[in-house]
Amino acid sequence: TVLYNNLNRLMFENGTDFMVVVNTGGEVLMRGEDRELFGDSLADDPVVWRALDGKVVVNTTVQKGVTLPTVSIRAASPIVDTESGEPKVVGAIVTGFLLDTAFVDGIKKITGLDVTVFAEDTRSASTIVIPGSQSRLIGTRESNKKILDTVFKEDKSYNGTAIILNQPYLSSYIPIKDIEETAVGMFFTGRSQASVLGLASETIQLTFLISTILML
Repeated sequence: TVLYNNLNRLMFENGTDFMVVVNTGGEVLMRGEDRELFGDSLADDPVVWRALDGKVVVNTTVQKGVTLPTVSIRAASPIVDTESGEPKVVGAIVTGFLLDTAFVDGIKKITGLDVTVFAEDTRSASTIVIPGSQSRLIGTRESNKKILDTVFKEDKSYNGTAIILNQPYLSSYIPIKDIEETAVGMFFTGRSQASVLGLASETIQLTFLISTILML
């Protein structure tokens, strides 16, 4: 109970989505987000075994979910016992953020751009809403070969026009990389071409109106 309460408090104080403590074998001792979910192993997680080796690490990971894959940024640090004389790693703590709906909505609120997070080629979170519904454009796969080849094969960002829901978007696709510098997903930002042209039209009209007033 004490461990759960401390983890839960630290998680909310730091604004992270999860916080996990593991022992030297990678077994989960407690989760700050769910006190009933423990005992499973994270020994295969790259950030966990690196932390158990005494390193502080950060990684971006893709995990398969029941309905959708999830993308998260995970950081891990060793837990070191210094009271027994020589410092000794006795476990590790893992915390981080989910790149979920709240994440993409926050970016759109700041930038005004639509945002989509891809787990590999699958949309796992997006601000784009399917017309005529309240459903977001998630669970679908990017099929544009040029975009996929640029991001995953050439390891570059794609900047150009993309067709989304039959609408052209001025867009940018950036690789999401893991600790091994391998692209595990994509980060899309963009705006529909119609809204950009509409904004340009409004700007031209406003400029014309101001110029006319000044001339008069």
